[in-house]
Amino acid sequence: MVDSIAIAAAPSGITPPTLSPVRIDADEARRFAAEIASVPTRSFDEMRASLLSQVDSHDPIRTMYAMTDVSIEAQNLSMKYSLATGLTSAVVGLFGTMLKSQQ
Repeated sequence: MVDSIAIAAAPSGITPPTLSPVRIDADEARRFAAEIASVPTRSFDEMRASLLSQVDSHDPIRTMYAMTDVSIEAQNLSMKYSLATGLTSAVVGLFGTMLKSQQ
């Protein structure tokens, strides 16, 4: 069992980077949220049906572009769901902490 972890010192002449606090502009955050929300989204089933309708065994290049387009759209939709879930979790955790501190 290891009782301690040895941390190697930085070589002389090299200074570690300093981290500055992240400042988020509220107006910019609102614009970003509005931009994400304004893009029309299709469900995963609609994307799948669209992709299947565009598959052409005689034109693999067109099929490749269709697959790329639909996969990018699906990735964006997944990112939106992930972002919404993460924000919801953070808000619930924050309210839980606030409630605990009031007791």
